[in-house]
Amino acid sequence: MSQDLEPVISDFALAVIEDRLRLRFLGKVPDNSTFVTFLQEPKVITDPQGNSGQLPRMAVFAVISDHPTKPWAPRIMTHGTVEHRAFLESAAEHRHYVNSKPDPALVIMGEVLKGHLRTLSNLRDLIN
Repeated sequence: MSQDLEPVISDFALAVIEDRLRLRFLGKVPDNSTFVTFLQEPKVITDPQGNSGQLPRMAVFAVISDHPTKPWAPRIMTHGTVEHRAFLESAAEHRHYVNSKPDPALVIMGEVLKGHLRTLSNLRDLIN
């Protein structure tokens, strides 16, 4: 991961989440998978009709793995995004109500990992 990208959560928090998800999906997550988070800064986007709009700062959660059947192919990345402000609000609620609110980073990364595992499975099925 590029050094100039700011992480959404600490390396320690990400390592805890990765460990929990690897345990939850025991044997399904490739050993070479990398879990990452980073912030995507706000930007202006323009649609084909020329209409512009502001895309807010986004929190990106991703899992990256080697291609399941072609070691020479580019790595596969599955990601999910959420508005950073909404993520911070949800994380604050989790800290306040730790026993009743799930960790939003764990929930998001769990869904990203499910999608990633489906993608890897589909690639294996298509190639075989």
